[in-house]
Amino acid sequence: MRMSMAALLFKRLKSCFAPSSLKKGMKAFFLTFLGIGFFCEHVHLLKSTTNSMPEHYFVHFPHVKPKRGDITLVYNTFYQGNLIKRIIGEEGDKISYDKQGEIWVENKRVGKVYPATRDGRPLQPIRPVIIPKGYVFLYAPHPRSFDSRYMEVGLVHRHQLQGRLIAVV
Repeated sequence: MRMSMAALLFKRLKSCFAPSSLKKGMKAFFLTFLGIGFFCEHVHLLKSTTNSMPEHYFVHFPHVKPKRGDITLVYNTFYQGNLIKRIIGEEGDKISYDKQGEIWVENKRVGKVYPATRDGRPLQPIRPVIIPKGYVFLYAPHPRSFDSRYMEVGLVHRHQLQGRLIAVV
């Protein structure tokens, strides 16, 4: 004997609201809710609007401490926004200038220093120094990058770093 469509629908609905099905559904909902909450709190997607880094899209892990070679995020009051830069200098590294006036951090050529921003605000070059404990030198490969080669960014204390970024594209 064939069941009517209404009877099949009623039977299916009845099984969906059985206590065991509701329990499984609530578990799935709760785990999904926790997973989304964790993701939103611990992982962010960022887009860089400048050309200082060759990549423009990043996954941001705000609770991961960055180290030398990592890309990080830091707020800068002169720029009035966040900067995305790579850590190339740490405690004990020497910042120096060569005869052509280019900055070096240990064996890494950073590049020239420009006297002003593109909108005309004056910039002060960083002085030769040994990077003190707790500070880092931030860098981006673009020749006109606004980074630690200028006193307006300067050496950045590690507690100001806002986690680690991984370039996507």
